[in-house]
Amino acid sequence: MRLKLNPKVFEFFKYQFENYLSNPNSPARNDLYYEIVLEKLIASGKLTPDEVTKYESLLPLLRKNKPGTEATDFKYLMTDGTTSNLKSIEAPFTLLMFYEPGCSTCEETIEHIKNNPGFNTVLENGALKILAVYPDGNMDIWKNYQKNIPPSWINGLDTDQSVVSKGLYMIKATPTIYLLDKTKR
Repeated sequence: MRLKLNPKVFEFFKYQFENYLSNPNSPARNDLYYEIVLEKLIASGKLTPDEVTKYESLLPLLRKNKPGTEATDFKYLMTDGTTSNLKSIEAPFTLLMFYEPGCSTCEETIEHIKNNPGFNTVLENGALKILAVYPDGNMDIWKNYQKNIPPSWINGLDTDQSVVSKGLYMIKATPTIYLLDKTKR
């Protein structure tokens, strides 16, 4: 990285890479590219100790659930009071969506999927199952929001908040959506 020779240029590009590759609202967001940038930044010798710690703790999260890898399994509570886990869902495809009750973007996304004939067709013929998970664990908020999740979807609550607290998935913004195949890749 020749740009590390000039501190102002280094800071400029460090900011731009973070803004464009890591920001959940960026149309250029790409965790695969951002992982490479973080590795180069850490190796540059130009970061403060706090920045090194920040980026070194972020790298393992970026490396989880990458395209082509098996999705991390987790347990969730279902609306009928039983618990299940991601890997037990049997379908050719699973759409995993982490949502936040009251999030306007989540509500728009739910409405778009719910009203999309293509999604409805594959849901009806069993080619797709949708698992919508509220990861923050607040039972009352989740129960009050259940009417907003279509009954044909699996509505889950991460009661122990392991998705967030254990860093099982990187949820920078909601909704965060993964499309998984039969083997949960």
